[in-house]
Amino acid sequence: MKSKQGRFALALASLLLAGSAWAQASPEAAPGAGRGMGPGAGMGPGHCMQADPAQPNCGWRMSRRNSPGYGLMTPEERAAHQNRLRSFQSREECLAYMQDHHAQMGERAKAQGKTLPAPRMRLCDRLPPASGR
Repeated sequence: MKSKQGRFALALASLLLAGSAWAQASPEAAPGAGRGMGPGAGMGPGHCMQADPAQPNCGWRMSRRNSPGYGLMTPEERAAHQNRLRSFQSREECLAYMQDHHAQMGERAKAQGKTLPAPRMRLCDRLPPASGR
């Protein structure tokens, strides 16, 4: 009788172990790639991580660190400047605007006895040339 109980316990343990291994290996139980927070394989690609020519400056945020003259503009001017930068379709129109904007901010800085720093990044280089459209 002991051998029957022993064999039964061994068979039951084998079934439980096999079932557990099968459940862990099934693709339905494994998390898939996610598009954000929550269960899955991480954060997933953000909408700005994809090469979308329609949104070359997606996610860009203006701040004192990347916009010379930021502190010389009113909040309304900052919003208009940021919207204008996001609207450009070619590198040339962006460069022309930035040159004019930098000159205006330079005049404001000079009037206040300040020195306008040089731009820290070349935002317009992210855009395609006008002939590339």
